[in-house]
Formats: sequence, structure tokens, C-alpha cells
Amino acid sequence: MCGIVGVFNHAQAVEQVLSGLEKIGHRGRDGYGLCFRLSSAQGLVHGSAHSGNGFGNGKGRVGDSVVFERNLADLRRSLERSLKKETSASLPSRLHALGHALHALVGFVPQPLRGAGVLAANCEIYNWKALALKYHIDAANDSELLLKLIEKKGIENLKDTLAELDGVYAFVYWQGSSVYLVRDIMGVKPLWYVSDGDTDMFAVSSEQKVLCALSRETHLEIIRELNPREILIYDLCSREMSREHRPFFSPEPEARLPQKALEDSVLKLLTQAVKKRIPETSCMPVGLLFSGGVDSTTLGLLLQRLGADFICYTAVIDDPKFSPAPDLLYAERASREYGFKLVVVRISLNEVEGYLKKVVPLIEDSNVVKVGVALPFYLASERAQKDGCRVLFSGLGSEEVFAGYERHRRSANVNLECRSGLLKMYERDLYRDDVITMAHSIELRLPYLDRDLVCFGLGIPPRFKLGDERDKIILRRVAERLGLSKEFAWRRKQAAQYGSKCDRAIEKLAHGKKMTKSGYLKTFFSVPNLRLGVLFSSGKDSTYALSVMKEQNYEISCLISLKSENKDSYMFHTPAIDLVHLQAEAMGIPLLVRRTAG
Repeated sequence: MCGIVGVFNHAQAVEQVLSGLEKIGHRGRDGYGLCFRLSSAQGLVHGSAHSGNGFGNGKGRVGDSVVFERNLADLRRSLERSLKKETSASLPSRLHALGHALHALVGFVPQPLRGAGVLAANCEIYNWKALALKYHIDAANDSELLLKLIEKKGIENLKDTLAELDGVYAFVYWQGSSVYLVRDIMGVKPLWYVSDGDTDMFAVSSEQKVLCALSRETHLEIIRELNPREILIYDLCSREMSREHRPFFSPEPEARLPQKALEDSVLKLLTQAVKKRIPETSCMPVGLLFSGGVDSTTLGLLLQRLGADFICYTAVIDDPKFSPAPDLLYAERASREYGFKLVVVRISLNEVEGYLKKVVPLIEDSNVVKVGVALPFYLASERAQKDGCRVLFSGLGSEEVFAGYERHRRSANVNLECRSGLLKMYERDLYRDDVITMAHSIELRLPYLDRDLVCFGLGIPPRFKLGDERDKIILRRVAERLGLSKEFAWRRKQAAQYGSKCDRAIEKLAHGKKMTKSGYLKTFFSVPNLRLGVLFSSGKDSTYALSVMKEQNYEISCLISLKSENKDSYMFHTPAIDLVHLQAEAMGIPLLVRRTAG
């Protein structure tokens, strides 16, 4: 993984990008690059090509200044010299700048890359060599392939180009006056943006915290995470944004195959998903987040079968006040049973708060569930970094593909519910896990979210996923075929925050301060999680829901009330609805009222 920061249409763009790279420099410690372009009130002012320390690619048209250095201090000095040279003849009213922090796993290719346009990419494209052969492209790694493929096929065919990519990615492609923001269809790689209509500034970053800091300086308000199913295009001249929609996976048509053929396909696709994610560098050990459950143990068996050098990591709260963590008990038994190397990270209750002070601001969220999952993940990543791992496998995604949650059982359409969960993962899980691993310069690999596996998995008939109080049936049967015993293959899921005792630790610490868990975690990160509107009727239920969400550190932006003209409406609350105006005034929250026939 790498880091991207871009600021456009602002006089301090270069300085702001440098500041952003300093905030997310951990995302890439192999080098830092920045491309800038001068802009006057009339349009773009072309500069000359430049590269610091001899790392610039020196290719493509002249028109952008590119600087790359091994460290940020040298990058800043090189940029100061380059800017002084470029601005000596003219004083531009605006600058455009695009920066990159390099985490090189496949070849050392400095970024941003230049061709007809400029590319800053955070990508792991597993079929890049096949695409290079198919299109006769000479590329040193996947990011260079991406740039050349976009330009070979033409930017007007970007959606077709993306459809050919097998992997995960987020990138900014800048050609002429157009800036394109793109990420993989699942949203594994993050990308955030913000736009200011008053100053015309537009900014983008791999992590929200960069834009939050920029917003405090420039009084920007709404920071958005790019929807993975959209391509966002920003025009530097008109200052307008447009979007192109990308289709997501469909659960139709349903696969009409016998059970054995379905299991064969899942086993083949999952094996391929793991294999393509194992680094080509044989001397590099990989890590595996390990709980002893079916998801992680199946990955362990496949890594073992494929000859990978891997270490399993289990992180728990180990304290005399608590009973043993279930994940620890199962992880130790499974590792002994199958000959896995297991590293256990244990911390006491007294150490938890020190880690919360790091974890909560890092994930930029005080949600109890997110923090409870993030804490053991952080502990495992911290140890994996010390052991020299640069890649960490996770079982995230299997619950959504193979129907592992209670809501799947309650759903009238299981595969549509699976699809719905997959659509939301980028907001719920993927950003959290990305920033944790990247804080330790580790690449996260998610085989269960493989493109081909997800596409096939959504079409598996529900009867092969759920039945007789069982979930993820087909995955558990595949695990047994790999040699996993029934004890592990059919172990009931226990969420990471409970299996590791992290939720119990948070509860204990909060109780000691006479606070709720949400209130306690809010002390580490007071910025609201999200801005919410409340469908408000003036009654106790909506008032209580509002109170709960405020307690969980969500910002209530407005109340929304529907006033029914039908006093006997069974759909809308009618008693005392006029009180909403007084309640909104008392709470100091804006109120939106709309009338309905009821």
C-alpha cells in the first residue's frame, strides 16, 4: 500500500501536500514524490520537468514538475529549489499538487508517474503481468502498467480498463484540466476528498485525517469517502465535479450446480485468491490474523499447502480478572493440530488504555464495535511489523460472501443481503483495517474479497449457505475437505472484540470511570463519527434513538418530521406532532418538516 495526497486550485497546494505526506508518511517509507503544476487566473502555466536525487522517470510531455526523494526532508528542500525556479518569471495565483508515499512491494518505481497524464496510485494488481503481455506494454510493476494501460486504451474507456483489473487499488489520474478519482469496486483501498465552493479548492487523500487538518486551516466542512462504485471527475477550470457509475456484483443468475461442483469451485477460487496474494519475494514472511475459527484456519491450511512462509498472530487481553480469551484457546489448539507457527500477543487490563490512546485517533472513530475489533488487530500488526512481515492476511469478508451473520438468516433474500453487506464494507470495516496495517507499513490481503470468489459466491443458492442452525455451510464443508476437523470447521463464530476479551476490557475501564463504553471511547477522539439526520416524531422512541446516537459520538445535524394530514394514519405518528418545533428549539437542532397524505 501507498499514500496519496493531492491539493488543487490553491496557492499553498505544494505546502499542503507536503504537510499531508508528513501525516501519512507511514504509508510508504520507500520514498516520497510530488508533482506540481502552476496555474494563473487564465489557465495552466507549464513548468519544466525536474526530479530530485535522480529518481524522476523523465518520460512523457513537459508540463509538470516532478520531484522524488528518499525522505520527506530532502523532498521539501528539492521542492523549494524547484518552486523558486518555476515562479521566478511569473507569479501564479494557484498551484496544483499531487503527492505520493511509496511502499514498494513489486519493483521500485517512484511516483507520481508521468505519461500523457500524471498518476499517483496505491495498488496491488495481481494480473498486471498478464495485462502487460496482452497489450504489449513494457512495465516494471503494476502501477506503471496501470498508467500505460489507461493511456493506451484512452481515458474515455476508463470503465472498460478497470473491468480488466484483478486486484485492489485507489488512484488519482490527472490529465490536462481533469482529475480522476478511482478505487477498486469493493473499496479495499481508501480515498477521501473535499471540495470548497468558496475558494474553489479541491483536495484528495488516502486518509481522512489529512483532510480534517486541511479543513481546520481552510474552514472546509464536508469530507467524503469516495464511493467505490463511482468514478469522480473534477475539472480544474470549471471547478465542477461529475460522476460515472460502475456496476457491482449481482446475485443473479443463481448457480445451478450440484453441491460437489459448488464446493469444487469455491475451493479452486479460494485457493487462487490466496495464491495470487502471496508476495513473489520468497524471503519475505507473511502474517495471518488467527483466531482458530473456520475463516482464518482455512487460510492457514491453504497458505501451508501453497508453501508460504507464514506466521499466525493472535492478540488477546490476558488478565487475572478475566476468564481465558476464547480466541487464544482455539488458536493454540489449532496451531498445534496443524503445525502452524503461532505468536500470541498478550496485554493486561492496565495496558489497554495506553493502546486506546493510539488506536482510536488512528481509526478516527470512537464506535464501540469498531474500536473493539481494531484493538486486537493493532496489537497483531504491531508484532507482525517487529517480525519483519510486510503482508498480513485476514479472513475479513467470508461472513458477507457465505452468509455468516444472523441478519442473513432473518432475510427474505439471503444473497441480496450478502450483496448489501458487501456494498457497506468500505464504510464499516475496510478503512479501519487499512489504516491500522498501514500505520505499521504492512500490506493487508483479503482473499475472501477476491473479485472472482465474490462474483461466484453471490450466486450460490442459499440452501448451501444456511440451514439447521448452521451458517457458511459450503465454506465449512470446503474446510473439511482441506483437512480441517469438525471441531474447528463448525465452530460458531465469535466476533473479534469478544473472542479477544477487548470489549470486556473496554467495558471494565469505562465502568471504573462511571461512564458508558461510548462515552469512555469518546474521550480519546471527540470528533463526531458521522453527521446524522433523525426521523423525529416527538415521541419517546425517536427521542431515545437520538440520545443513543449522540452518546455514541454521532453528530445530529437535523431533525426530520413528517406531518400527516390523516389523523388516523397507521404509518405516521400524529399525537403531539406539533411539539417537535419546541423540542427542536430546546435542543438547538435544525428541524425539517414535510407534509404527507399519510
